[in-house]
Amino acid sequence: KMTTYNYQEHIFRLDVKGIYKYFRFMVSEVKSGNIIQLSEFSFRGDVANSPADLSKATVTGEQEYLYTGETITPQITVTDYMGNIVSPDNYTVSGYTSEKGSHTLTITANENSIYNGSATFRYLIVKDLSGNGTQENPYLITDEADWEIFVNNISKEINTNGYYKLTSNIDISVPAGTEQYKFNGFFDGDGHTITFNCEALNDIYGVFRYIDGAEISDLTVNGNVSANAEYIGGLVGSVSGNSSIENCI
Repeated sequence: KMTTYNYQEHIFRLDVKGIYKYFRFMVSEVKSGNIIQLSEFSFRGDVANSPADLSKATVTGEQEYLYTGETITPQITVTDYMGNIVSPDNYTVSGYTSEKGSHTLTITANENSIYNGSATFRYLIVKDLSGNGTQENPYLITDEADWEIFVNNISKEINTNGYYKLTSNIDISVPAGTEQYKFNGFFDGDGHTITFNCEALNDIYGVFRYIDGAEISDLTVNGNVSANAEYIGGLVGSVSGNSSIENCI
């Protein structure tokens, strides 16, 4: 008795005068005793999402690195949409840097590769904030990169109740605090200004999205936060607990 036991989908690439087309075909393997033979070939036509299109690929890797002053080279894995790991021989990576902050790698298919297009991967270079988080020696926020460390720490419930002090005017692109991990520490603006311009992506937004039992003082907020949402604030989106906001504009 001959029984079909495996029905597999394959994709191949056809080069027509330098223009690549990708086609899907199905192959059925049939087993008769100990002999396996191909019994069926089914042509399915042009494939819209080519496995060779890196824009459809998934890029994974460590996303947070400690600032050292040296160039950081994240180790990444690129997987095409069919689940195949793409060999590094097929692409070139750009976007390495030594600067602290949020950065983007661009993964571009090599000219002679079987792949085409490009993908991106975001990563963060952080450094420890100066200070130890006490009232006498607060964590110091000197620039946007320090602010992103502050935001990242809160999202991981790290030092959410510490003392922080802003030491200069800064522009920011991400707010602090989440619904799960609210800021409940002490933030001294020290008379400085945070500029924040954004179109809110959530129902609750502000320089601080959520605070609970926090104290914020001597801070000026500049910029524009706009959205069709329920709770939007220039400084704070949602306040709970015994929080206080003093001398803030």
